Amino acid sequence: MEPKIITREEIKLIGMQYIGNNSNGEIPKLWENFLPRIEEIKNQSGECVCYGVCECLCEGECKCGCGGDFSYIAAREVSSFDDVPEGMITRTIPASKYAVFTHKGLLESLNKTFEDIYSKWIPAAGLEIAGSYDFEYYDEQFKDFAPDSELDIYVPVK
Repeated sequence: MEPKIITREEIKLIGMQYIGNNSNGEIPKLWENFLPRIEEIKNQSGECVCYGVCECLCEGECKCGCGGDFSYIAAREVSSFDDVPEGMITRTIPASKYAVFTHKGLLESLNKTFEDIYSKWIPAAGLEIAGSYDFEYYDEQFKDFAPDSELDIYVPVK
């Protein structure tokens, strides 16, 4: 898989957060709680796109592959942080250069895609990771549980 290299401007997000290691499948539960509440978010930007932002909370060089704790935010892009719904948080993703990978298929294989990105594709492309986070970009190509579903994974790089 060859990543596309793109530059994105700053992204403002409002969403719901989970902190832990997803040992009991808490991330799908987070999405189940977040999706019915999307309409509560004011100042939504652009198309109906959702983001899944993962930030490593481990010490050292971990990129959430070790089973340590991380933050995961299910979110929508907004133009401002005015009127944040109760139980939601804000997050600003900085402007950056990204390697963008496309995950094709069911969500059950998403962890394998992440493993391949960090252990194979980034080193093979000679890229250096430039942050402790990455994000999933869910647009019209994402078809929930369909085998032809696609989503993009953005990894900040130098």
